[in-house]
Amino acid sequence: MTGVLRILAAACLSLSLTAAAAAAAPLARTCMGKAGADFAAQVEVRFSVDETGAITAREAIWRPFTSATEEQRVFGATPNLEIVYDAPTEQGLGTAARLDTHSILLTADEHLFDGARMTFDVPGGKAWAVPVEATVVSEGGKVIMMFGAAEFGATGHADLFAALEQLGPARLAVVTNRGAQAATYDLSRRTERDKLFAQAWKGATRSARNPRNCKKAED
Repeated sequence: MTGVLRILAAACLSLSLTAAAAAAAPLARTCMGKAGADFAAQVEVRFSVDETGAITAREAIWRPFTSATEEQRVFGATPNLEIVYDAPTEQGLGTAARLDTHSILLTADEHLFDGARMTFDVPGGKAWAVPVEATVVSEGGKVIMMFGAAEFGATGHADLFAALEQLGPARLAVVTNRGAQAATYDLSRRTERDKLFAQAWKGATRSARNPRNCKKAED
């Protein structure tokens, strides 16, 4: 439970009701379809499905082609871009809801992402920036890598999302206190994206016909 503390009796009652509801509810599953290849453009479609086969939510993720990678100035992989659509239909992706970005840096410096930001900009055009939320990854009590994530939401970046379907190359960079690391993504390949989406949709639809074979939602 989160928020203000409640008395013990109320907490116990709430927990027991939650457990009972979970036991009575159908087990949620995530049925997926994917098209594309590793290190190339990909589209993934996810259906949230209950045991009766009813689809309760749909989501699609476009991972655009990386057209160029700048020389790395910090250790780790270049920042990754995922464009998320939260209401796709069989006819198409619809409007993007957010840009999910992340960067994994192989470093023992747990303060590397202090004050870091993720920037998204169009050559010769506007730039947008959001702060990076950092997660420390440890092994044997030692920091072995840092995971930084940032989200560009449609609500807070309306001008970006209004232009998204007209963009070509776009540069995504993670800017840390030890320098920047960037990659350029080609957002002009929308015909390819739509073909991959159609394939991924069919895959998710096939999976949803037998929800028990799909991943548990909490996996």
